[in-house]
Amino acid sequence: MKDVDTVRNAHILKYFMWVFPFLAILGLVLKGGPGILIAIPVSAAVSVVSVMISGLIGGGSVNLLYGTGRKNIDVRDQLSGTMSQARCHKMSQDYDRALTFVEEVLDKDPDYPEALFLKAQILWEGFRDSNGAKECLSQVINIVPNKSEPLHRWASQLLLEINF
Repeated sequence: MKDVDTVRNAHILKYFMWVFPFLAILGLVLKGGPGILIAIPVSAAVSVVSVMISGLIGGGSVNLLYGTGRKNIDVRDQLSGTMSQARCHKMSQDYDRALTFVEEVLDKDPDYPEALFLKAQILWEGFRDSNGAKECLSQVINIVPNKSEPLHRWASQLLLEINF
């Protein structure tokens, strides 16, 4: 639900950024300086109402409206923001927070191979938890059995590094 709220807030801000310049110019022309001050709350209201109306449309048409170009967004698409946060925290070596975000993803999709691989990296690099990392990597290898797939190769390589 946190990802949905974040997306909704981003869309409200996006609409505000589109609407405000037009209303500010209109307010300036019609009312002068005070017209710009009137444009701020009116732009905010128009933005909120626009997002609410697009939410009422529902389903795939909202995704097309928001520019994803697809009618349906799957669970993994919805979790991409949380995965990005986990990767960011891992890169900044904030392993506790990275693990929290990746666990949030895995709670919703326990067989998400990219999340399992990221969790293995976090466990190994941040906590030297070889057993936990190996367990995640084994799951990745089972979920992605094709040895030519990059994720399978990466998981196999990391497993070799941990065992070495």
